[in-house]
Amino acid sequence: MGAYVAVLGPMAATVDGHQAALGTPKQRLALAVLLAADRKPVPIDTLVDRVWPEAPPARAHHSLQQYASRLRSVLEPDRKHGEPSTVLPRAGGGYAALVDTDLMALDTLLREGRFALEDGRNNDAIHAWTAAEKLWRGRAYADLAGEPFADAEARRLEERRLSTVRRRLDMTLRLGRHDDAVDELRALVGEHPLDEPLWSLQVRALHGQGRRADALKAFEQAREALRDGLGLDPGEDLQAAQRAVLLGDAARGVTEPTIVSRHADDATPTTATGLPAYRTSFVGRADEIAALNRQLTPGAIITLTGMGGIGKTRLAVEVARVAGARFRDGVAFAELAPHTDQASVHAAVREAIGVAEHPSRPPAETLVTAMTDRAHLLVIDNAEHVAAPVSALVDRMATASPDTAVLVTSREPLRVPGEQVWPLGPLPAGGDGDAATELLRQRGHSANVALGNDDALPRLAERLDGMPLAIEVVAPWARHMAIADIVENLSDLLALEASGDGSGNAIAATIRGSEKLLDPPHQVAFAQLGVLASDFGVEGAMAVLDAPTRAAAFAVIGRLADASLLEVSTGSGSSRYRMLEPVRQYAVWRLGEVGEEVAVRDRHLAHYASLARGVRDATSTPEQPARFADAHRERLNIRAAHEWALASGAADEAARLVSDLAWFWLTTVNPHELRDRAERTLAAGPIGRAKARLLIALTQSLTHMGRVRDAFTRGREAVAAAEQVGERRLLGMARTTAGRAASGALDWAEAERQIRLAREDFRAAGSRRGEADALLALAVNTPQPFEEALALADEAWAVLDHSNAYVDAARSHLHAIKAMSDGRRTDALAACERVRVASASLGMDGSMITSSDFIEAAALTAGGELEAARRAVRRGLMSMQHIDNAYSHHACGRAIATVLLAMGEPALAAKACGVLATVADTIPVNPHFVAPERNEALIARLRETLGAEAYDALAADGAATMNLPVLIEVYRDVEARA
Repeated sequence: MGAYVAVLGPMAATVDGHQAALGTPKQRLALAVLLAADRKPVPIDTLVDRVWPEAPPARAHHSLQQYASRLRSVLEPDRKHGEPSTVLPRAGGGYAALVDTDLMALDTLLREGRFALEDGRNNDAIHAWTAAEKLWRGRAYADLAGEPFADAEARRLEERRLSTVRRRLDMTLRLGRHDDAVDELRALVGEHPLDEPLWSLQVRALHGQGRRADALKAFEQAREALRDGLGLDPGEDLQAAQRAVLLGDAARGVTEPTIVSRHADDATPTTATGLPAYRTSFVGRADEIAALNRQLTPGAIITLTGMGGIGKTRLAVEVARVAGARFRDGVAFAELAPHTDQASVHAAVREAIGVAEHPSRPPAETLVTAMTDRAHLLVIDNAEHVAAPVSALVDRMATASPDTAVLVTSREPLRVPGEQVWPLGPLPAGGDGDAATELLRQRGHSANVALGNDDALPRLAERLDGMPLAIEVVAPWARHMAIADIVENLSDLLALEASGDGSGNAIAATIRGSEKLLDPPHQVAFAQLGVLASDFGVEGAMAVLDAPTRAAAFAVIGRLADASLLEVSTGSGSSRYRMLEPVRQYAVWRLGEVGEEVAVRDRHLAHYASLARGVRDATSTPEQPARFADAHRERLNIRAAHEWALASGAADEAARLVSDLAWFWLTTVNPHELRDRAERTLAAGPIGRAKARLLIALTQSLTHMGRVRDAFTRGREAVAAAEQVGERRLLGMARTTAGRAASGALDWAEAERQIRLAREDFRAAGSRRGEADALLALAVNTPQPFEEALALADEAWAVLDHSNAYVDAARSHLHAIKAMSDGRRTDALAACERVRVASASLGMDGSMITSSDFIEAAALTAGGELEAARRAVRRGLMSMQHIDNAYSHHACGRAIATVLLAMGEPALAAKACGVLATVADTIPVNPHFVAPERNEALIARLRETLGAEAYDALAADGAATMNLPVLIEVYRDVEARA
């Protein structure tokens, strides 16, 4: 189980299920700062600033070391002395917290809600948001109230909670469930009288109930609260809700309400006159502004680094507006972009601070002398191309003017003594309340006032990697394109945007500025790394760079990172690198200009083909979870490699890549991608062994998806292709696959014929793993009597010397079915646990473990453990959305019917049995495994409870009006009310 920390309330920790004390308030605050960084390292100096924002103690660094040591002893009590920490490792000049939290659970649930919404599964979205809200146990970091960092995080998380509540209630109203929302909204507007979106929802809810007068009264109450509290009139959404009431429009209003909050600007403006003026609002970066404001003390030298377009200048200006009032002589702003030499740099700084040129004194001396008695906040913008003269000048001014602070923006550090380097990353993206989404929403609304709260905005912000410049460039496209269309075509649109020499558009021009900081060999390396489609490790870099050693690759990576063209992450224990997507598109265009694209992409393909072979060789071994994790992490690069193989005519290589990853795609519940890539590759014309293996993979995917006739046809083609190759092991694989496909088509005779032939092939080839697989297929995919099927499964286990986790999981699953059919619930639970343990050792998910969850639910229900049974059903349902086969559908339906009856819902249980009957005759496995006697026993209990006539009517109604997805929705609604 490991360590788990909850922060959505008073901080609390458990280790292996037991409560753990997190120590003193400052120690908990240090952990809170690390947790908020989301597994990324936090430098020691940043920790000091956030734990002691006013006056750090003299031994602050030592105190943090003590905190880390104590927290490690609490969170990993079994760690031996001298072993590296796995939960609080040293990283990035500080520490990282690699521990599971309720914040991670929150992110997962909000992401599930968004995906459900995108798929049109509105009730699933509501369930996910409701579960997210239940994570809160009160105010976040309640035990750290009064600490500035904790208070700021608590406010941010509270806004996230409210945003989730608003979205859930908005969807509730859209589904016409106004009665479910009115009372909750009445309480919410009482707690948050200045939250305009909640008032808008309240008006809509009352209108939806037909309470027109109450809806109009709520609008007047909202108007009064907003005028008194903020001096504002109602916004467009609230006015639209009022108009809908007045005009008698549909209950949810003429327009879809936009659920956003008004944020007051909490910056204290200064009277500085040199700062640029902006006509657009500033979004996000509140933490950075607060921290920089604290660190900009007299004598400080801070350099904001990051690639062009990341928002360095805008942040520096906003910080200067806040911090400038503390400096006696105010803010001076020197823009260096147009300046190219030492003399013009000196002139720009001199003009910024208002110093006249001295006729006989060198410019630097004039500046240094003038600054001696001054106390400025000096902002120097765009220093990277004149770093040498800026560094020399700043170094001298720091000595001459100890009361002045210098804030520099540059794509590279100045490397002067005392410099604090602040790498600036992109805005947080991918969530409804994230800064990148809000910036995109505001800029997009300026281009198209009808934009509203488009559900595709978070996806677009995420695809743009939260890069402010890219958001500013792309947002105006909303004038003539729907946001969803921009998302779908973004790669092509960015490729057009990146092309050219950089003079025709803002993104290319900005990236070109960073590229010019590199020497020619590093410019070529930058272009080569653009073929890596997502984040990558040093091995991927070595491959595309054709670097002779890891050290050589690290050297190139380091130079590109210094130029702010690569982002670096070390939080996972190994170094990972990535280009923001707009940067990568530009690099790909530059690779075409360099003329090396074919060679570089061939090296990229060779590297990821090798990775795929490693995944294949690790299948069903203890190495499988690690290799599958590699494949998952590199999935975008694998896809890019496959696309290049097809585009370049390497059909056999494309076929091998797909075939090598077939088990990974199947057992990680992604058969659709396997099918799509296999079909496209087959059309490219692979031959020989590559073709046979590809047909095997395609058949497996079709079988897994329940496309039985297509699978049957492709299975026969796979056997024919393997026969032409003439390898017995390959032929055994094809025949086993074809036999399973035949069982899917309920052709039991063909299934048994193919699988028995496969066993002979494997024996002739000396493949024990293949023989065990054929024995399992005989047990599961042919109509053997149950006892014989169990004997075959046990024989498969023995053939592999009782050491193969996959076979162990499969045979344990069969023993669970048999034990449940015999009424041995304790044995059934033990077998289900063995399935789970064996599957977990391989990192497997899929129909076997899902069906075991449903068997476990039935066993727990039989023992009167209803709450535990409901948890088992919930586990099964989480993965059911990815599984499309009749066996799992049947197991799911029976478990739901069983639990519904135990929950006192016999009528719904009867309808569930009606749904169950529609799939019972189409299950492509040994018919004995369906355990029809359990169905009969369940039906007998329902007939006794309801009466035979009532049961028959309800079951017929269920069969006629419901399918499994509808049944699952009904069950979840019952669960939510329980």
